Amino acid sequence: MKHFTVILLLGLFMVLTGCHSPEVKFSDMRPAPTAAVSSGSVTVHLGGDYFNSATYIHPKSRIDGQTVYIFGYRTLREQSGRFVVRLPASVSSQSVTVIWIDPDGRHVSIPLTK
Repeated sequence: MKHFTVILLLGLFMVLTGCHSPEVKFSDMRPAPTAAVSSGSVTVHLGGDYFNSATYIHPKSRIDGQTVYIFGYRTLREQSGRFVVRLPASVSSQSVTVIWIDPDGRHVSIPLTK
């Protein structure tokens, strides 16, 4: 009985901690994200998590100059597939670049749509 309890606790620990890291790679999303730039904002259309359909992507952003950096974490809380980033007045929407940051630091350009 003691061995059964240990195995059960180890199994429960593995389930609760998850098998994947909480950060989302660009290649983990299907369909691939796209971005639309309008005056004053960038709307990113996120794909779903290819490896785990029971989770959602919780996006975060950072703006540096004319570049919008997006990254995300897995969450069980339902999230919209659309993420809007408001641009500061100093940023021209004509020359914005949108980049996804993978957990390993790799930068992937998100294609812009009209």
